[in-house]
Amino acid sequence: MASTKTDPDVGSQQLSGQQSFADRNLKCIRATVIGVGAVGALMVLRSLHLFKTYSHVSHFPSHFIKQHKRFHGKVKAVSSSGVISIQHTPILTTRFTKPATGNLLMRPLGVVPTPQGVTWMQKNIVDENVGFRPLQVNNSQELEVVIYHRWSILNEQLIKQGLGTVEQPSKQLRDDATALKLLQKLVKAEYKIAQQRQRAQLWEQWKPGNVINRAKNIPWNVMIAIRKEVTLEKMGQKIKNGKNYLIQKAKQMGEAQKQEK
Repeated sequence: MASTKTDPDVGSQQLSGQQSFADRNLKCIRATVIGVGAVGALMVLRSLHLFKTYSHVSHFPSHFIKQHKRFHGKVKAVSSSGVISIQHTPILTTRFTKPATGNLLMRPLGVVPTPQGVTWMQKNIVDENVGFRPLQVNNSQELEVVIYHRWSILNEQLIKQGLGTVEQPSKQLRDDATALKLLQKLVKAEYKIAQQRQRAQLWEQWKPGNVINRAKNIPWNVMIAIRKEVTLEKMGQKIKNGKNYLIQKAKQMGEAQKQEK
């Protein structure tokens, strides 16, 4: 009986001992928990490559390209063939972050820039910060990308301004949702610019000044024949209208005679 009475006392003594140990070492326990959490967070960040810079296309993890992850960089140059050189910058930087030692070579997906388009890019996007989403690596070890410049998509802007033509993506991207969505935008933009050019050509062709100038170069006999044809057509129309008028009048007179009877 005596042993059963002392059991609760022993348990309470052990519990109070643990509490006193925790109270004495509270700072150490907190520091350990924070340290473990920080190490885990750093490991996660490193696995996401948030601090890493890429200097060559071959350095890119293949799963990032398949997932079309978005990256950032600074445009360093645009070649005469439309290849864009971009220096990659990581998402997060520290004072220990080293800049990329080389530039990534890229082409805007679905667009073949015209010479005017290349000149425009050299003037407007060099030394600019851009975002880019790689979709695949071509045979020339260049990234084919969607480029985000300021508040627009560079691929689409080149087509809208008539500075490039639409190019079909490779077979590997014909079932890719991102590539197909971009291609739809590019085709619509190219169709609109084609309509605008057609309207401009028609206006240039048929505006009064050009019509008069072309008429001056037409031989007189052709002009007389055209005038006769137009005059005959007008006379024919008048005769036809006259016949219709006579038929209508005859009907009215016939109805009036019936009423008189």
